[in-house]
Amino acid sequence: MMIRPQDRLQQMSRPESANLFVKNLAGTIGDDRLREMFAPFGTITSAKVARSESGESKRYGFVCFGTDADAARKAMFYMNGRLIAGKPIYVNVAQKKEQRTKLLAAQFSKSQDTPDERDEPKVSGLVGDDQVML
Repeated sequence: MMIRPQDRLQQMSRPESANLFVKNLAGTIGDDRLREMFAPFGTITSAKVARSESGESKRYGFVCFGTDADAARKAMFYMNGRLIAGKPIYVNVAQKKEQRTKLLAAQFSKSQDTPDERDEPKVSGLVGDDQVML
């Protein structure tokens, strides 16, 4: 699901914490590299890449700037979509699962209320240069 630019700006303007969620990490990125990537934006209190029981990277992690919401906001703005090890990373405010579920449910119900372009019939005319597609 794609987050609309206005929703992203709203999230960035008032992060609930200085804890960021980072996904689409290359498997070679560890805790130290994650910390290095985000260090230019402020003092990091923790940087952790999630790992499986076997120690393999789950390719996502968390970066916490303590209580420095401005540093988190800057990091989100500059790092989201940036290519790291050939992959664009996704950076957003970390949310508890229940909070994220409520937000997604609200967005889904809102999207169900708007007409979908795919529901409109397409009318075609002649084949070739005179073809008409509406």
